[in-house]
Amino acid sequence: MYATQISNIRLLKLYQNPIIQNIFNRTISNHKSLETDIKHFTLRKKFNTIFNICPPKTKIIVERFDKFHRSVDPGLFIALPLIDKIRYIADMRKLPIQNTDNPSLQYILGYLYHHGKDIKQDYGKALNYYQLAADQDISAAQNNLGDFYFYSKGTKQDYVKALHYYELAAEQGNSVAQINLGNLYYFGKGTIPYYGKALYYYELAAKQSNSDAQNNLGYLYYYGKGVKYDNEKAFHYYELAAKQGHRDAQRNLGDLYYTGQGTKQDYEKALRYYQLAANQCNSVAQKNLGYLYENGQGVKRDYPKALHYYELATNQGNSEAQNNLGYLYEHGRGVKRDYEKALHYYELAAEQDNHDAQKNLGNLYYAGQGTKQDYEKALRYYELAADQRNSVAQKNLGDLYYTGQGTKQDCEKAFYYYELAANQGNSDAQKNLGDLYCYGEGRERDYREALHYYELAANQSDSSAQCILGHWYRLGEYTDKDYEKAFHYYVLAAKQDNRFAQDALRSKVFTRYMIKKFFSDIITW
Repeated sequence: MYATQISNIRLLKLYQNPIIQNIFNRTISNHKSLETDIKHFTLRKKFNTIFNICPPKTKIIVERFDKFHRSVDPGLFIALPLIDKIRYIADMRKLPIQNTDNPSLQYILGYLYHHGKDIKQDYGKALNYYQLAADQDISAAQNNLGDFYFYSKGTKQDYVKALHYYELAAEQGNSVAQINLGNLYYFGKGTIPYYGKALYYYELAAKQSNSDAQNNLGYLYYYGKGVKYDNEKAFHYYELAAKQGHRDAQRNLGDLYYTGQGTKQDYEKALRYYQLAANQCNSVAQKNLGYLYENGQGVKRDYPKALHYYELATNQGNSEAQNNLGYLYEHGRGVKRDYEKALHYYELAAEQDNHDAQKNLGNLYYAGQGTKQDYEKALRYYELAADQRNSVAQKNLGDLYYTGQGTKQDCEKAFYYYELAANQGNSDAQKNLGDLYCYGEGRERDYREALHYYELAANQSDSSAQCILGHWYRLGEYTDKDYEKAFHYYVLAAKQDNRFAQDALRSKVFTRYMIKKFFSDIITW
């Protein structure tokens, strides 16, 4: 088909083994699995050793987890046992390869054109050779054809065709195709989303020790997609994949140890698995490591190390790490306080719609730290974060509308944002909502509702709300007089150094109350 081009292609010759060379002189058919597709191009040994030799006049292709990893020239090289597979391909410049009908040779030609090894990369030609091999049931070619249609390599993107070729390869036991097929069913590409089928194909691939499938199975069990929630099974599958060096599984396993889901909580083990994943450049694991060092969980608190791991993750564009790095610079932890750098990192994260960074950026613009004070910009960033249900941003937005900073004063809008934040448990918003109900701002005056929100805030240790409740119960304003409840709330607030509560407890009223209570308790005892 491409005789003139192939005549000057530098292909590679199998080592002088008559059994292996004989393969290229016959047609291979009825392949049952990926392993049988490839075995004709590998050494006849079960596992490679750590130290290997590439013979003269030979080129070796090394695959890792059934995917192209690198090519090796003649000489000594290192490959990882169990993980790496060695492929020997011949220098076949002298072989009659025009219009070959040998499916193994067709697959090799497609592979070389696909990866551009020793020849110019050409997806169109790779597609043609894969098609020829796929038509003769070479499952690896069928899987690669699926990839070409999925990623639009050398052809128009077509998820339905990708699904078709993945199915052909999966039926022959190709574990890579099985996981690819599972992904299509999971995301609904070329078919409707079907978690049950995704689970089925992931299980097939996982039985062949495919670490991607094991990690995906863990994900399905963790989130209960296509199956009942089961953190212990999620842990099991993540652990299987993590033992094979799967970095995402290592990070996921770290998460389970951190939260104590599916296993006993263990910050030290979480740290260990995050470290393994971080060593493989997993940005989420790097960020999580930074968090453990920042907060002293599973390890002694170490701000410089936290800064280091946040920087590693930040360099990979991780928005949470960018936000956390900004926080360290804003508060001078492990580094000299630098509001301008904090602003820079918050901006990087905010551009990726990180709502915490948007809120923090709003704070800097509000306070004029690292930049000129600008209430309108503060309002804009609070709005972005509030739209993502950030309760602090919602509360801050309520403050701006209440005070009329950066916008026209609007108590109704202030009430609206306080209510959004209060419903998410924000104690400051609950206290402020109590104030609006108490004074009839943004809503009609309603002391019962005010009491309700003050109690919500007080139960979350808001000393201002506790002090207000103490006053109300002491004076009998808007509720029944109750010295015991008043004393209770004053004590809670006083323990937080609330001066008004401390002064109230020193008053004659409560001095007499405490004396009376003391003697009453003695008599009862």
